[in-house]
Amino acid sequence: QAKRRITTRTSTQDAIDRLVGIAEEQRARVADNDATGIGAALDEAWQLKKQMATRVSSSLLDGYYDRGRKAGATGGKIVGAGGGGCLLLVVPPQARASVRKAMAKSGLREIPILIESGGTTIIHVSDLEAPGARTEPQTAPFRVAKEKAS
Repeated sequence: QAKRRITTRTSTQDAIDRLVGIAEEQRARVADNDATGIGAALDEAWQLKKQMATRVSSSLLDGYYDRGRKAGATGGKIVGAGGGGCLLLVVPPQARASVRKAMAKSGLREIPILIESGGTTIIHVSDLEAPGARTEPQTAPFRVAKEKAS
């Protein structure tokens, strides 16, 4: 039985292999400013993760995600520690108003983000409410510096 378990692939192992592939492919998508491809890959990864375990999501989170997709998001993911925290959606410019409306109707609050070449900066949502805070989400395509050949 142990030998069979070692030599038999499971759907979870296949899903993990595909998730690794998606992660590797995402680097090129980011470098190419392929927001549509990034969203589609996030959607594929989300579906794979949900297949791997029943507690990855909930009907509430799935409902929010589905509403965002139906409103025009190309993909997304739940981010945060255990049980969610934020729903990150990739939305083309022409669908932003529709997605904002659908998410607000669902009772969700938008947290604007900016993609910076310097990497992640930790902030608090309350910082966004400070006078003079930069709260507009990024509207231009993001850019990633190409690596220099050595």
